[in-house]
Amino acid sequence: ERNREYAFHSGTVRRALEEICERKVEDVRSKESGGEKEGKEDMLAILLKSDVVATSNDDQSQSQSKQTPNACRHGEMIEMLMTLFFAGYDTSSIGLSMAMYEVSEHPRIQSLCAEEARRAADHLVLDPTQWEDRLAYNWAVVMETLRLHPP
Repeated sequence: ERNREYAFHSGTVRRALEEICERKVEDVRSKESGGEKEGKEDMLAILLKSDVVATSNDDQSQSQSKQTPNACRHGEMIEMLMTLFFAGYDTSSIGLSMAMYEVSEHPRIQSLCAEEARRAADHLVLDPTQWEDRLAYNWAVVMETLRLHPP
């Protein structure tokens, strides 16, 4: 039963990543054909650009391919994205689980974290980069948890 659930959910994630990649491929191709220079490139754009170079070279000349040495195939790229996606999910969930465990073992710290969160809730903005200032104690708890239990 769990294997079927895993296959179903990983298939859903794979389809979503493939859809994102297809949209990004079109974006990269249109920018390359238009001669536009990109400002900041994210990792996905860089991976896709290497794949687009390989794909467009394959389309132009099947017998005389001029692929770049680091060009990757579309399937390889999806696998890399899946690995990065699940690795990020895994480490975050493990770190959060350990923080919750540590806080549950220390009721005084749990009370302080909850009180700070209640006080800050009215003033928090949607930009998470500004949360650290208002949640200094909670931030310290997270940092100490990561020190004690590195993911």
